[in-house]
Amino acid sequence: MSLDISPEIEARILAGAKEAGLSIDDYLEQVVYEKEQFDAAISKLEANAKSLSPEEVKAKIDRGLAQLERGEYVDGERFMTDFLSDIDDAEHTRRTG
Repeated sequence: MSLDISPEIEARILAGAKEAGLSIDDYLEQVVYEKEQFDAAISKLEANAKSLSPEEVKAKIDRGLAQLERGEYVDGERFMTDFLSDIDDAEHTRRTG
């Protein structure tokens, strides 16, 4: 199989595979699997989410900005690691429980 991708994307794929210690094929399989898991998690969240009023959205943004100013935030990569771990734990519990 052959893919026609830009040199920039190729470089990112190669760097990601090297960093992960995986072959390019295994790395791409992992990336696709993680994207599917993420999409499924987002779909579940969206299905359970309620619509917010503009006032509620503004209040949440204001609260988030205040937390950021106080230094109360989580690194994005750490958040995603914890988020995906929680999803895996919930899925494991659902299957075994």
